[in-house]
Amino acid sequence: MNENNHYDKIIERIESIGHKRPIIVFFKNANTLYEFNNYKGYSHYNSRTLILTEEHEPSFRQRVIFMSTQANKITLMTKSFGRGTDFQVYDPNVNNNGGAHIIQTFLSLE
Repeated sequence: MNENNHYDKIIERIESIGHKRPIIVFFKNANTLYEFNNYKGYSHYNSRTLILTEEHEPSFRQRVIFMSTQANKITLMTKSFGRGTDFQVYDPNVNNNGGAHIIQTFLSLE
């Protein structure tokens, strides 16, 4: 599968989840995260997208992690936030709709 097909599959999955649940998408590194975010097929999701990489300050990280579990949010994160990060859903409507949806875009060696 080429890169565009891979990105299209991620977008298809995001579309299938809808707006009632938050979606957290993990990327192997910041380069692939930003490539996906800048991909033409993803551009109409930018208004509901949050981005978090290791480059961001701790206070910004906390805000993004908090907001990432809100309905209608799509959060793009690097893999380092996939382990040890405490994602808490405070909205009962999100929980009733199945909670946060996680997409891992790479095969993990761990």
